[in-house]
This record gives sequence, C-alpha cells and structure tokens, in this order.
Amino acid sequence: MLFRSDDPGLPHVFEHATIQGSKKYPGEQMFFNLAYQTYNTYMNASTSQLVTYYSAASLSEAQLCKTLDFYLSGIFAPLVLTDESAFRREAFRLVLHGSADELTATGVVYNEMQAQFTKANVANYEVKKLLFPNSTVSAITGGKPEDILNVTWQNIKDFHATQYVPSNMTIYLYGKLNYERFLQLIDESYLSRYERTEVALDDSAYTPWSGFREKTVEFPVGSGGNTANAATFVYAFTLPDMSLQERNDMQVLASYLKRNTSWLSTAIKRRFPAATWQFAYIFDTLYPYCLFACENINAGDKEELTKIIQEA
Repeated sequence: MLFRSDDPGLPHVFEHATIQGSKKYPGEQMFFNLAYQTYNTYMNASTSQLVTYYSAASLSEAQLCKTLDFYLSGIFAPLVLTDESAFRREAFRLVLHGSADELTATGVVYNEMQAQFTKANVANYEVKKLLFPNSTVSAITGGKPEDILNVTWQNIKDFHATQYVPSNMTIYLYGKLNYERFLQLIDESYLSRYERTEVALDDSAYTPWSGFREKTVEFPVGSGGNTANAATFVYAFTLPDMSLQERNDMQVLASYLKRNTSWLSTAIKRRFPAATWQFAYIFDTLYPYCLFACENINAGDKEELTKIIQEA
C-alpha cells in the first residue's frame, strides 16, 4: 500500500467495493448469499494497517472454488471501476431529506468510521502519528471521516491500478483440496492475464527520531456534557531494532503489567480509583511500540501519571 499524506481510507473503501459486485458477478447481494446460504463456514473481508484480507472457508470444495472466483473477480474487475453509483454507495454521498434540511453525508464506509472515531480510538490514531510521522504505520487505513469526504471516483480507480495487481498479493490455499483445480482457476482466469510488475512497498518517507514529543488533542462533547474526569492520557515508547529474544521478553513484561496485581496497576488504582487503564505491546506491525493508556482522569493529572509510569 502506497503511503498517502492524508487519511481518506482508500484501502477500506475498496475492500467494501470489491465484495459488492463485479463484471462477472454483478449482484450486490451475492456476498451475503454466499456467506449465509451455502456450505461456507467463514467469509469476510477486512483491512488492517498494511494489508486487506479476503478470506473464506467452506465444507464444500465446489462452493469454496466458486467463492474464490467471486473474490478474484471482485478484486480484478469490480463494478466500482465502471459504476460511479457503487462508489457513492460504499464511500460517501450527500443527501437532502427535505427542502428545509441541510445536506448530510452518508455512505457505508463513512458511517462505519464515524462510529469508530471514539475518544480512545482517536487517541490511538494520534499516538501513531506522533511516533511515526509520514509512515504507513500512522495512516488511518479505515479512513478519517472528514478525509473520506474528499475521496473522488478517480482516486478509487488510481488506487486499484497501482495496488490491486497480482504482484502485490499473496494467495493461501490450505485444507483437504484438489489444489490443481484451484490453481488452474487462479492462473487461467486471472493471473496469466497480467505482466509481472514492481510495487513500491518501502516506507522511505518515515525518518526515525529520538527524544520526547507531546501533543494535546481536543475531542468534541455534547452541549452541557460533563468533562470532569473525561480525559484520556497515553504514554508511548517506540521499540526499534529489537531482537527476537527482546520481543519475547516484552510479551512476558506485558502479561505482567496488565495484571491487577502488578505494581503499576495498584499504584494507579490507589491514586486514581475511578480510572481505567491498559498496557499494550504492539508487535504485529512494521515498527513495534508499547503504550500506557489511562481514561477517566483530568488533563492536569498527566504529570503524576507520567511519574508513576516512569517509576514502574
């Protein structure tokens, strides 16, 4: 996935668009028919920080092969490339409910990410942008609602042309299968139609830094809302150049710090009994890091919390 300086959520938009119809399978509801009216036991699509997954499992080899064909057709020839209404449905569109109303935005991805922008998630997004500026790790691949509104149909086409190519994908098959049947479908119907290309996967825009950085982010609340003990505090560390042994050590440390009986947990609870906190060690990413997050405190408590964390 190529890095973008904003957060329009193109990987997420395309994930939805891929399973909502293709040139070969134009029906919008076929994904749900395959998922719930067949022998398929699992079928889904999801976008992580660096990869979009299309996965399926079935009790029937024939239906699994058909599901693979459905996925590959949506990946390489989705309707969204030729039908702008598919883009408007999945990304966003503006609607007017009445002559006296204002235009409002809606759309599958836009609405989904509106719900995802909780205070805790916003804090997590901002921490990654502070730790890894200009890196793919700091991009909000799901999409920032206000940036989703800037996505164009041409953006989607360009993203597909550069990212949705065979050289940028990995296909896994496992189980009791006639693999030749699946490999023949994959090769003859799809991959053999493409030339090998090079896809830029480097993260050269990111330059590691040392020292300490701090940022305060405001979060909207309802009119008249109580903001006492409503702050979120996050303290994070990057973990560059870790050995395999050090990664294992960090997992052991994380399992201890998370416990209610750890020194850190009891110290926070003793001083801030209403607070909820967590320690997270994020290692399944391009750059590992750890963070302490504490909710239900006041902004002025950060100095004391920092002291407790540093002592721990």
